[in-house]
Amino acid sequence: MPVCNVTNHAKTITIEDPDSYEDCNTGGGTGFPPHDCTCYWDGATGVWLLHTHSSIDNDLVINESGAAVDFRIEGDTKPNLFVTDGSADEIGIGTADPDGTLHVMQASAGTVTAGSAGNTAVFEAAGNNGISILVPDANRANVNLGTESDNVGAFLQWDFTADLFSITTANVGAEIVLKTANQVGAVWIDSDQRVGINDSLPASRFHVTLDSDEAVCIETSSGTCCNYGELTSPPSSPNDCDEYTDTSGAKCFRLSGAWTVVGSGTCA
Repeated sequence: MPVCNVTNHAKTITIEDPDSYEDCNTGGGTGFPPHDCTCYWDGATGVWLLHTHSSIDNDLVINESGAAVDFRIEGDTKPNLFVTDGSADEIGIGTADPDGTLHVMQASAGTVTAGSAGNTAVFEAAGNNGISILVPDANRANVNLGTESDNVGAFLQWDFTADLFSITTANVGAEIVLKTANQVGAVWIDSDQRVGINDSLPASRFHVTLDSDEAVCIETSSGTCCNYGELTSPPSSPNDCDEYTDTSGAKCFRLSGAWTVVGSGTCA
């Protein structure tokens, strides 16, 4: 027996025979057009239709009083194809227990719950997961990031024609930072297009700030790593072109298999 569940008047309407219907307001009725709210079987198309008022073009309001009640649509194999959680004001697609405002679940990812800083939209799956933004080849796919004062402060963009992926700021003075570990700044690009590594205030086009006893490796075409920087002792396996600063203060360079001092002092 097909069932059409309607929240109006807290009634469940049961349609018993094809090509017939019952009225959602009065509990029964025949004829056409339908009454204020009618759920009936359309034998020509083979689908259930819900008419409201005197025309199907009018609005259908479910739970107009604003009560904390749920609404659910079942699919062929999914009992929770579409669910509204009335008490939490959330929508679940594939789940009756959404983690946020909109929760699309292909299958459970386990005992994980979306964090409060990222639960406006949640997309969950038991395996590989993703969101696709698809456009024709001649157009660009964008993800815009904005605020109340600026609706596009930054954006991600893929341009198929130019074969170019862009990470872009759209504010004068805006900067980009790449973070690693637990949100530790690693690379900065400032608004003058200067790049800083381990330095949030680069003073030149390419600025690397080293901690004590660190070096920058510049690798040659032959694969040799030339170490420059703040080393206070020679590398354990030195290469010609390495440098370090001896404890005596001498600047030492590796040339032809031997350490050569520049200026005064001695090299180990």
